[in-house]
Amino acid sequence: MFIGGEVTPDELLNITKMEGYSNNGEMLSCKDMAKLAEKAFSLAEMTSVMMLIIITLLVLEKVTQLTGHWFVE
Repeated sequence: MFIGGEVTPDELLNITKMEGYSNNGEMLSCKDMAKLAEKAFSLAEMTSVMMLIIITLLVLEKVTQLTGHWFVE
């Protein structure tokens, strides 16, 4: 996996096909490779943010279970 394990090679290939950079994974131009890298890093950032949100929600759920409300007094 690339970019900290957050974007798989299959996901990169799917992006190249959807964006029209490649039909079957053949070589990309440098320009298209740069665009693919931007999209991959953007996808990795979104994944990290989503993970942080999920963890926060799980913590809030546990706090609610323990205290009866989501805020700490």
